Amino acid sequence: MEDFDYETRFEWYDGEVADVWSCGVALYTMLTGQYPFLDPDHPNSCPRTVQRILRVQYELPQDVAIADTGVDLIQGIFVKEPEQRITLSEIQQHPWFLVNLPRECQGDGELLMRDEPTQTEDEILAILDAASAPGTAVGHSFYGVEGGYGEGQEFNEEGYFAEQEEDADRYPAEW
Repeated sequence: MEDFDYETRFEWYDGEVADVWSCGVALYTMLTGQYPFLDPDHPNSCPRTVQRILRVQYELPQDVAIADTGVDLIQGIFVKEPEQRITLSEIQQHPWFLVNLPRECQGDGELLMRDEPTQTEDEILAILDAASAPGTAVGHSFYGVEGGYGEGQEFNEEGYFAEQEEDADRYPAEW
């Protein structure tokens, strides 16, 4: 087996830019109660979700009241070209982010510049252990589909991936 050169393979990867996108997904989900890139007609289709992500195809629900500054922030985060996407520093100065932000967290406040973590390594490991316990995998419930895998249900990885392969066969990649 050929050695994998991570530096060469991932030299283009910028974790901070990816973090901004991930934070945007979390923000959108918290504000709307929905995942941003699910195909409303096929919420169980992983290939369609991936295509919508690649196209940056999402809609803000009309029945959810989001401040104009919140919409502006989401639009600044979900930008296909990473160099044009809002940065973490710009998010920290964005009007939506600053509303009701405690003074000690603003600007170069001490809470934003903390060097030491607020959790111990043991606490973090306990959280990771709990998250990886049997029955905590989300399966389809990640996609918000009723009948997904939730508390008390085992996640069947083989069945899940078989369903995804069926979806991939059913829906062409150009969707």
